Amino acid sequence: MAKSYVTYPGDGATTTYAVTFPYLAKLHVHVLIGGEETDKYIWLTPSSIQLEAPASDTITIIRVTPTEPIVDFTDGSVLTENQLDIATIQSLYVCEETQDAAKYALSNVPDGPGEEFPGDGVNWNAKNLKIINLKNGTLPKDAINKEQLDALIPAIDEEVRRAEEAAEAAEASAVVAESAKNSALASANKAETEAIKAKNSADAAKVSETNANVSASQANASAVEAAGYAKNSKDYSEAAKDSADSAKDSEVRANQHANDAKDSADTAGDHATIAQNAKKDAQASASAAQVAEGNAAFSATKAEQSANKAAMHEYRAQEIVDNFNPALMFKGTVDITLPAPSMPENGDTYLVEATAVAHGSWSGLSGTEVAMDSLVVFGDDNAWHNTGSVADQPANGISQEDINNWNEAYSWNDHSKQGYITTEDDPVFRASPASSITDTDITKWNNPPSGLPDQTGQKDNYLRSTGSVAYWSPVVGGDGGGLASLVANDCIYLNRQEIVDDYAMPTGFNGMTAGPISQTGDVYIPEGSEWSIVGGGGTGSSNELQQKVDYLEDKVYKMETLLRQIGKQTEKG
Repeated sequence: MAKSYVTYPGDGATTTYAVTFPYLAKLHVHVLIGGEETDKYIWLTPSSIQLEAPASDTITIIRVTPTEPIVDFTDGSVLTENQLDIATIQSLYVCEETQDAAKYALSNVPDGPGEEFPGDGVNWNAKNLKIINLKNGTLPKDAINKEQLDALIPAIDEEVRRAEEAAEAAEASAVVAESAKNSALASANKAETEAIKAKNSADAAKVSETNANVSASQANASAVEAAGYAKNSKDYSEAAKDSADSAKDSEVRANQHANDAKDSADTAGDHATIAQNAKKDAQASASAAQVAEGNAAFSATKAEQSANKAAMHEYRAQEIVDNFNPALMFKGTVDITLPAPSMPENGDTYLVEATAVAHGSWSGLSGTEVAMDSLVVFGDDNAWHNTGSVADQPANGISQEDINNWNEAYSWNDHSKQGYITTEDDPVFRASPASSITDTDITKWNNPPSGLPDQTGQKDNYLRSTGSVAYWSPVVGGDGGGLASLVANDCIYLNRQEIVDDYAMPTGFNGMTAGPISQTGDVYIPEGSEWSIVGGGGTGSSNELQQKVDYLEDKVYKMETLLRQIGKQTEKG
């Protein structure tokens, strides 16, 4: 539980709230509504306040004890219990406020036992709270917010859509290839069947030709036999006549056989023509089968290319996520030979589809060859820049753990509504001296002036200058030179006892010298500055004695006023 502040959820109705912690003065207590300090409240009792109007935002009541001493002890004064208590309680309250600030701040310090969300001593621990108002990351290792991730989703969805379309096209090509393959197989089977039919027709024609040859041989034999009978005697005329008739009959039969042979030959020719046509059909079917097979192979190749293209789109979509650079805005793929996009914005990024020479409208890349898978980015100089392959990008080093952390941050919903600290409004830090340190101060500390002499062996000596050359000078007395050294464990400050040169104090500075001092040179003290001589007086033309008296009287008056204020606040408390 915090010891220096308390918070209440605003309900839009309650106006009275308890102050649960002690304080030295009411002016040390501050009221914040929604993180903004307000003075629209009154004190009802030393332990409660009342707002002028109810609030719906978180109400924070916090104590900010000043770090400057409230009690100033002086030699010879009487110490009272009240003064000692105030000094002690002030230190205690400052410690409590510092402890609260450290305990409830984002840190990587390991927590003690019993913590609900303990730290590990290495990583920043937000204790299960969302980080809100996070600015857009610009460097590879910057945290990014949900808005930056949301801006990338349309590009990813587009790449996924393209991948799905390519996959569907590949599937359709595969169906076409399978159909072409089946058609080619059917054509091959038909060609084989026609070839078998052609062979059978050719065999039948050969058999018919053989039968015709046999019939012709028989007719020739009968004719020879008839001629033999004609040469015999008349006695054999009847036999000759009969033989002639037989020959005639044989001739008729021969003619019939010849006609049959002719018919068989014609049939054989027809079969040969059919066979030749079947052969041609078979050849055509074989060619068609070969073409269909080529088409099937081509379709299979196209299907494989479509599948590869789908895989490439899917890979590129994933690559965009894996290689995400929050400083860029991915717009998709591009043909570098075509005109550049019109009205591009700083950070627009495209992935080059193929290696080619850039179109003349690509300012900064015109006429140069850009490799495939290179990222081209439009810069704030109104020119395009080739950043090389996506594999060479700084975002390529983003790990899975980084992505998991971003996804976890994404699951915390809208970061812009979580009340992240966007400005330094910690009252404890604002009250510390470190709050006034500027970048200029840090630059001066990191880059000290050059030309100073070496400090080696110059212990207890002091640095002097002629106005153009700096040098170390030993501590000697008598010339009124000013600074000497610190001795006796750095507790005794030494200065000379005589001022011999005229000296003008710079405006806006005070001076202090240990007396007594002998002054032969004039010391000029500008208006608003003071020179105090401690432990003795001095002589010369300066007005330091009167200034010292005025200074002491003013300090006594301020002390009395402060004590009266503390007394009144203690009575009211």
